[in-house]
Amino acid sequence: MVRHLAAACAALGAGLVPAAGAHAEIVSQKSIAGVELGASQIEVREAVGNPDRLVDGENSAGPYTEFRYPKMSVFFQDDADASAVRTTDPKEKTAKGIGVGSSASAVKKKVGGARCKLRGRKGTCTVGRNRRGRPRTIFTVRRGKVTAVELEQGLGKR
Repeated sequence: MVRHLAAACAALGAGLVPAAGAHAEIVSQKSIAGVELGASQIEVREAVGNPDRLVDGENSAGPYTEFRYPKMSVFFQDDADASAVRTTDPKEKTAKGIGVGSSASAVKKKVGGARCKLRGRKGTCTVGRNRRGRPRTIFTVRRGKVTAVELEQGLGKR
């Protein structure tokens, strides 16, 4: 009886263990930390909580609001929906384990469609192109390692 109970508990417990990659926080071209491009400010707060700080600014595309969290920022261009998400948190990775701290060569090998432009050990690896309204994922590389990952809504040419 005890042996059957132990087996049943083990089987139930096995169902609670997440599959490999289930905790991936970076989904190239889609989301970082559960925040998707196009999410409203309310949806972002629901996904990651209230920001530590709100910053209003202006860039070449116009005014924006930035939600700042520890190791993450979410940008809302023209006070509309999320137009960019940036992380420096080494705990956030893709399903294949790529994120802050990964090498540029690992990004090229494990992130589909990544193109790297490096000068020595510095530059970017990018998925997607800077086309208006299209997503683009940018892995910033310094000293050969990723230091930040940004998902942005392209503001370039159509």
